[in-house]
Amino acid sequence: HRYARLDYAKEFALNEAGIPVPKAFGVKTVEASDLVDYSWFDASKSEYTITTAAQLEAFHVLCNGQNDYFSGKTVKLGADISMNEGDAVNWAAAAPAKIWTPVSFSGTFDGQGHTISGLYVNSTKQYTGMFSTVNSGAAVKNLKLVNSYIEGNGTQTRSGVGSIAGRSHGTIDTVYSSAIVKNSKQMTGGIVGMITGAGENLITNCWFNGQIDSIDGTGGILGSSYGQCAVIEHCLNTGKLKVNSGSQVGGLCGYVQGAANVTITDSLSAAELSAAEGVKQIGAIVGSVHKSGTLVLTNAYGVKDFALKSIGYISSGSVTDNGSAVNDLEDIKSYGAYQRTALDFEGGHWVLKKDAIPALNVFD
Repeated sequence: HRYARLDYAKEFALNEAGIPVPKAFGVKTVEASDLVDYSWFDASKSEYTITTAAQLEAFHVLCNGQNDYFSGKTVKLGADISMNEGDAVNWAAAAPAKIWTPVSFSGTFDGQGHTISGLYVNSTKQYTGMFSTVNSGAAVKNLKLVNSYIEGNGTQTRSGVGSIAGRSHGTIDTVYSSAIVKNSKQMTGGIVGMITGAGENLITNCWFNGQIDSIDGTGGILGSSYGQCAVIEHCLNTGKLKVNSGSQVGGLCGYVQGAANVTITDSLSAAELSAAEGVKQIGAIVGSVHKSGTLVLTNAYGVKDFALKSIGYISSGSVTDNGSAVNDLEDIKSYGAYQRTALDFEGGHWVLKKDAIPALNVFD
C-alpha cells in the first residue's frame, strides 16, 4: 500500500477515503485490508479471481508497480464491483473518494460478464482509460463498465483517451461501456482512444452507450488508427458525442492515417452528435482517411442525424466499400434493419428489436 511505512499498529489508521490520520483524532477509520486486499495474489499463479473493490484496487496498485506481474496471466472478475458510490455525472465538478490511475496490461482481463461501476479516472498520461495500454497479446473481454468517468488531460497533442483503453495493441472483445469520456487533446474513442503499434489491434463485439466530450480525432468506438492495422467488427455505438473543435469525427472511427489499414465489418453507429460551429470532416461511419491510410468497409452503417456521408473526408488514402450506407434512424428500427442493412442476423451477431434499432446478441 502507498502508505505502508506509517505505523498503523500504534499511531495511524485509514479514514473511509483511504487517507491516513492519527488515531488520536478519533476519526472513523477502516482497516487497510478493507481498502486494498492482496490476499488473492500469489506471483507463482497464472490465474486469479477478484470479487471486491479492495481486491480490484490491489490489482490497480500491482499494475502500477515496476514489475509486470500479469504478463501472460489471466485475471477474472467473480462478482460485480463498485469502486465509488454516487453518480458519475457529478464527478467532473467533484471527484469521488477512489481515483484510478490508468494501468498498462499484458495479460487477459476477463470480466466473465460482470460489471465494474464507479470507476473514476482523471489523468495527464498520454494514454488514458481503465487501461492506459492493452499490449500486444493482451485482451480485455466479457466486461461491462457503467456509471464511470474517464478524463484525459495529456501533455501531448495526441493523447489517446477511451473508456477501456487509451491505446490498444491487443484484443477488446465483448465489452459494453456507458462511461463518460472526456479528452482535452486529440484521439478519443468510446472504447479505445488510439491504435499506434503492431499487434492484434482487434475490437470486436463492443457496444458504446456513453458520452464523449472531445475535440479532433473522435470516434464512437475507436478514436484513431495511426500507421497500423486495426479491425473493428460486430460493434455498436449508441452514445452521445459532443465535439468542441477541430475535425475528423466518425460514428465508429475518427480517422485513419499514416499507412494505417483499418477494416470495419458488420457494425452500426446510431449515435447522436453535437458539433460546435466549424467542426469538419464528419462521417456517419469514419471521419477521415489521410496520408496513405487504407479503409475497408463491409456492411458498416451510420445514421443521417450524425452525418449525411459515410466518410467525412478522403485525401491521399484509399477506401474499399464492400457495403456501407447511411440511413434515417427510423428506417433501421424493427424489421427495417433487416431490409436496409446486411448486418449478420443469420450468423447470430445481431438481433432485431421491436420499435428500436438492432442489438448485439451478446448483450441482448
